[in-house]
Amino acid sequence: MKQASWLHAMFQYDVATATMKGVPEATGASPGWNAQGFSEMDKWFKTLMGDTFA
Repeated sequence: MKQASWLHAMFQYDVATATMKGVPEATGASPGWNAQGFSEMDKWFKTLMGDTFA
């Protein structure tokens, strides 16, 4: 693969309901598939794996 898209979401714990709730202003998605999305995904994945299995 040479292209990818991205999607992100943030959640916050709500003490009153004892649940996780989405933070609407902290969510988003790329407009489509492209090479930059793939590059960013590749960097994120390598960093995650390096941190997880260091």
